[in-house]
Amino acid sequence: MAKIPIRANGRVIQAEPGAILLQVLLDNGIFVPHYCYHPGLSVAGNCRMCLVKVAGRPKLETSCTIRVTAPLEVETEAPEVVAARRDILEFLLINHPLDCPVCDQAGECLLQDFSYTYGRGASRFTENKVLRDSKPLGPLVHYWGNRCILCTRCVRFCDEIAGSGELAVRGRGDHSQIDVFPGRPLDNPLSGNVVDICPVGALLNRDFLYQARVWFLRSTESICTACARGCNIWIDALGNTIRRLRPRPNARVNGWWMCDDGRRSYRSFETHRLAEHRIRGADEPPSLARAVEAARDALIGALQRHGAGRVAAVASAAISNEGLCLFRDLAGRYGMSLAGFVARREGADFRFPGGFIIDADKSPNRNGANWILGSDLLLDGIAPLLAKLRAGAWRALVVLAGDPGLDWKCLPDDLEIPLLIDTHASPLVPRASVVLAAAGWAEAEGTLVNSEGRVQRLGRAINPPGDARPLTELLQRVIDPDGAARNLLSARTLFDRMAAASTRWGGLTWDAIGPGGAVPVSEANAHG
Repeated sequence: MAKIPIRANGRVIQAEPGAILLQVLLDNGIFVPHYCYHPGLSVAGNCRMCLVKVAGRPKLETSCTIRVTAPLEVETEAPEVVAARRDILEFLLINHPLDCPVCDQAGECLLQDFSYTYGRGASRFTENKVLRDSKPLGPLVHYWGNRCILCTRCVRFCDEIAGSGELAVRGRGDHSQIDVFPGRPLDNPLSGNVVDICPVGALLNRDFLYQARVWFLRSTESICTACARGCNIWIDALGNTIRRLRPRPNARVNGWWMCDDGRRSYRSFETHRLAEHRIRGADEPPSLARAVEAARDALIGALQRHGAGRVAAVASAAISNEGLCLFRDLAGRYGMSLAGFVARREGADFRFPGGFIIDADKSPNRNGANWILGSDLLLDGIAPLLAKLRAGAWRALVVLAGDPGLDWKCLPDDLEIPLLIDTHASPLVPRASVVLAAAGWAEAEGTLVNSEGRVQRLGRAINPPGDARPLTELLQRVIDPDGAARNLLSARTLFDRMAAASTRWGGLTWDAIGPGGAVPVSEANAHG
């Protein structure tokens, strides 16, 4: 259907028939303040902040409730609109406490921002304020009733997206507040999203409470690695510590949401990290150069003892595409067999009424490993690898772990491990001849392929601990220590070279992936 013209503040823009006027204005760079409206939720129209003047109509109207069905002439900054906006803010602030100095939402609070931009600047309210409850609603979310403006975003999210319906508005008039039903805490797998969509400081993340002021945080675009869905995220770090993860909107992947398991996955960077390289029998941690030399000696020694056909290399499907490509090169450089890549699946996909999916596949790069190494090398869990080892296929195994969720302790006791490259301490560390400490997924750049074949970029938000290095650097040094010392390739260069060498990547480049990811032409054609 033909688009419908709208004259907004004297400028002509085009709208799809049936589109929400507020969203059309926002999409065209005309900002209209709003609280209750969210593009991922149903329209409530209860905050009244998005009032606009529509020519030919007697009163101001909420732009979030107007569906564009005919040409319109709209003013968003008419004097009566500005006055109404100011009055609405005054009512919203009547019972609101002056908590900004102690509120975690300060610095990213829409009530704070709009008060400065559109408000009166001083309160005329002299009566006592109505006090409301403050309490935890669930394991992740704390509620401050005094700060709530009853936009009902959180209620609609639980009803429409999570499908759990724990939240409701309790009470009447100025005693209304958000609450959970008795005996039903807010503990659905998506509960943390109500914090993200709360426009004020009424719902706060208990993990992040009083941890940092948001204006001190450094935000990095990246991808969640908790499952193969590959939700787009912001990593917020203070110094060299990750303080929180937030969903980054991507309509083709995760919409506006992320799951609580993914939200808490940053905790893996806090414990049991490998920060030093190790050589078995050495009294002190070696330098990187010495560890790489020892790794090469260990590989050559294992090949001499057992023969090329009896030494293999195995990797986890949590490793980036660039790491997997170098893993393949490592095996070829030393004449080792490829044992395969280990993926991990837990139960079935968790599908929510709003369309969000928590993938049962907990290996964030299964598809990338398939493309680079071939699906015939897939090991679904440790069990297939164990079966091959017990059948005597190999006597020594090089392990690129990178997935703390894999249970490596069940490998046979008589299996030699000449080289282990990992991010976390595991039962394999004391067994390996050489251990190289690798950076985690938030400590190095790279790319992953999600469950739908979308190539997405990992961002480096913090530095790895101690002497740990990006996996791509470690592998380059072990493959060719002299060449790597002269010309260490970045993840960007490695991806561009890998993609240029195979039609599977459809001519993609690092820059072409963009912040929202890209599906190679070959993959898009395969899925229609």
